[in-house]
Amino acid sequence: MAREREAAAPPPRPRRSLFDAYLMVDWSAASGPTGRVPRHDAVWVAEARWGGRALRFEAERYFPTRRACVEHLAARLEAHLSRGRTVLAGFDFPFGFPAGLARALGLRAPGWRAIWRLLRSPASHLPGAPENRYAAADNRNNRFAVAAAVNRAAQGGERGRAGPFFGCPRREETAWLGQARPTFPVAAARGARLSCWRSTDEALRRAGLSPLSPWWVLGGGAPTVGGQALVGIPAVAELAERLDGRARIWPLETGFAPPPSGAARAVLAEIWPGLVNDRLEPGLVRDAAQVRAMARWAAGADADGTLRRLLAAPPGLGGADLAACLSEEGWTLGAGPGPRPGTGRGGSATRGRRGSGRAASRPRRRRPARPPPPPARPRPPARSRGG
Repeated sequence: MAREREAAAPPPRPRRSLFDAYLMVDWSAASGPTGRVPRHDAVWVAEARWGGRALRFEAERYFPTRRACVEHLAARLEAHLSRGRTVLAGFDFPFGFPAGLARALGLRAPGWRAIWRLLRSPASHLPGAPENRYAAADNRNNRFAVAAAVNRAAQGGERGRAGPFFGCPRREETAWLGQARPTFPVAAARGARLSCWRSTDEALRRAGLSPLSPWWVLGGGAPTVGGQALVGIPAVAELAERLDGRARIWPLETGFAPPPSGAARAVLAEIWPGLVNDRLEPGLVRDAAQVRAMARWAAGADADGTLRRLLAAPPGLGGADLAACLSEEGWTLGAGPGPRPGTGRGGSATRGRRGSGRAASRPRRRRPARPPPPPARPRPPARSRGG
């Protein structure tokens, strides 16, 4: 077991936390092992849990392959759940795409679940599509072929109509996937019109931040958030399946609500480490610093009661937008009013990078307000809890 480190002890808070442990994941769409030496733009995991009234961290873990990370996460989630703990696990890629993709593909409601099944096994759902090598042992992936297959189906098989996914090496270009950004909204099959942004991305942009379009697979020679989603969503689906009903996807399965009290359960949520870029500890690989800061932020928001509000529906989100978030798009934890700024629609699809990497490799973002350090966990009323 990795060595645990105790966070600085802040003043106690008179509230009870929703979660006992926090796992934060910085994902990567790299095709090939990232090497034995820990590096940026790779897969990292931070873990923190309450020990008494203090928050304790395990040393951040680096994984050269997505498969190694999936196995680690499955083991850690199982360990926490078997001890009666509730766990918040955050993943830094979109859990959904702008509303309308399910309609374009002819999938039944709920659209998000049908899309997740398709991405986990495209060959089982789309004629001529490849299997998705999202977490192969050698870390190779075929995200461009998967993106092209989804585009082809979303366009009704019409040759020469690329999109909505875009961005690829020249050698991967096809009639349905190109290097250039298509014109949004993309007219797709069955009358669907696909926006560049989800509601949660729009909210982030309104806050002055720079999320990427979930459709963008590769840009500037570097993997981007669309590629991470194509190899990340199937990994989360696999984890949820392996936990056999003890994990719920927020907010797509849970709705905009906190987990029920008294149940050992994992909540799997979409996060964006860009929200804590002003809280990074020096001396760490940027990816490691980001997941550590996200774990500290989530625990702090949980202990002071604001995480409960962040898990609820953002104020002002209603009607068709709310329905789209719950049925297909999902939401980024921390987007919208709360201890961190929210998100927004419009503008360029190719500003900034989502996730980790060297600061010099992305445009500068407007920094959000600095959140308080996590308060000490209040002593809860006596209750039965294992290990």
